[in-house]
Amino acid sequence: MTAFDMNQGDVYVMELKINFHERGEPQNEHEQIRCARRMLGYTQAYVAECLQMSTRQYVKYEKGEIDVGQMSFQQGINLCELLHIEIYRLITPLEERLGNS
Repeated sequence: MTAFDMNQGDVYVMELKINFHERGEPQNEHEQIRCARRMLGYTQAYVAECLQMSTRQYVKYEKGEIDVGQMSFQQGINLCELLHIEIYRLITPLEERLGNS
C-alpha cells in the first residue's frame, strides 16, 4: 500500500508515529497518554468525554496522580484506540508494581 492508496487520516497517523519516535519514547504511562493526546491535537476535555469521565479525573491520569491501571478495562481499551497506543505500552509489569524490579 502506498501513501496514495490511503485516505488523509491514515497519512496523518503515519506522520504521528514517525514524530513520536523521533522525539523519543515517553518514560511512563502518563507521559505516553499526554504525548499521544497532544500529537493528535485532542484536548483533555475531549478525551475525558470520549472515556465518559470528568476532565478533572482524566487530568489526574495524565499527571500521574492516578495510575492508568485504575481505569476500568473498557476505559483503558477506549483510551488506547482513541490515542492510537498499543495496550501493552500502558501495562506496568507486575514486578514494577510490587517493587521487585
